[in-house]
Amino acid sequence: LHINETSTGTPLQITRASNSGNGMIKFETGSTDDWILGLRNTGSNSDFRLYSYGTSSDVLTILRSNGRVGINCTPSERLHIVDDSDPTIRITNTDGGTNDTAAFELGVSSNTAIASTRIEARRQSDGSVDLNFRGAGTTSVAQTSAQMTLDGATGNFGIGGTPSGS
Repeated sequence: LHINETSTGTPLQITRASNSGNGMIKFETGSTDDWILGLRNTGSNSDFRLYSYGTSSDVLTILRSNGRVGINCTPSERLHIVDDSDPTIRITNTDGGTNDTAAFELGVSSNTAIASTRIEARRQSDGSVDLNFRGAGTTSVAQTSAQMTLDGATGNFGIGGTPSGS
């Protein structure tokens, strides 16, 4: 399939007659249904969905009204993930060198700055991975040194510095 649009500005458009219809692309393997991508006949909305025939459910939903994203659910927050077996978000740094990190950063914006807090896993020279917590205080970026650390090799916990032996 080749679409060459030169005048209308819309190379491909899928239109549905009403919210009770479908505006979608369907993927099949042979005669087996696999995926639906687009607007499904799910009621009176125009939310974007990725439907899996394998799970018989919408595995991704983006709400048209507010942009919220749901994985395995209709989202009630900006990002909402639901799973019935220990839902996990994984962030992996594949380089794996000393002092490499994988982190999760939370920010709060004011009129003048964005202050952030960082939770990070940091690889140490002995191969262990420490868990660090860095707060922003009154500055606009997370602190450069950890305010709390869980030592991955020993299990020791430190507040305001390197974990000690107790």
